[in-house]
Amino acid sequence: MRSAFLVAALAMFAPAQARAQEIQITGPLRCCAVRQTPQPSPFEWTNWVAGGVTSEARALVGVGLEGSTAVASYLGFPSRKTAELRLGPWAQGSTDFAGAALEGGLGLGLGSVGTASFGAFGLRLGAGARSIAHENHAELVATLTYGVRWLPGRYQAWDGCHDLPPARVAFGSVARGFVTLRADPDLARASGIVGVEVTPALFHSYDPRRIVGGAF
Repeated sequence: MRSAFLVAALAMFAPAQARAQEIQITGPLRCCAVRQTPQPSPFEWTNWVAGGVTSEARALVGVGLEGSTAVASYLGFPSRKTAELRLGPWAQGSTDFAGAALEGGLGLGLGSVGTASFGAFGLRLGAGARSIAHENHAELVATLTYGVRWLPGRYQAWDGCHDLPPARVAFGSVARGFVTLRADPDLARASGIVGVEVTPALFHSYDPRRIVGGAF
């Protein structure tokens, strides 16, 4: 009877002692913790494949590339914490199977520095050349995007104990919808595109718990 009582007492005491030890761990073991605070790189870039439909009811496919650097940060929309404004170049090639287009320009991005945001907004302005009926035409182009940006490198700037500088250049992934307006330089003729842009690498590195500029 006495033995059973001692066993029961030890069983009740051991978990409490283990919990106390877990709370009070100090020294080198504390470095096993991973910090969750994100830190952008000086320059971030991504690529994408695009698919959509033109205002002429033609299917469109394309590939694109963009880079950006943060020019401002603040507390507020579209983040619950710190948001940022990014600026950088972009380029894209596309075809609607009746002609092809090469475009480029300057892009503006608005999103969250870390998790818990309301998505990433983008505005791309630029110019390019498009072949129509075997003739090349200059054009102006504007694209509005909305979706998610996933940059795992922002969460790998620490080893758990020591601050490490972020990579000078970091690769990210996007999954977003877009609306594009194309127009002649004299604005006499215009056309539109609606579609989606996705970075193929997103499917290998995506973690829904850490969406930078994401909607989760």
